[in-house]
Amino acid sequence: MRIRSAEVRATVLSAQEAARLFDNGSTVGMSGLTGAGDPKAVPLALAERLP
Repeated sequence: MRIRSAEVRATVLSAQEAARLFDNGSTVGMSGLTGAGDPKAVPLALAERLP
């Protein structure tokens, strides 16, 4: 992980942990200016939670 600050690093979640923060039925919007800015792991983790 490239985050040097231990305080900030302690707040980083895995994609699966982040996906658990969303309730079923939530509306989620995402955007990214470039391919590097597009969300990748969290949308997949959200999709894995679908019934």
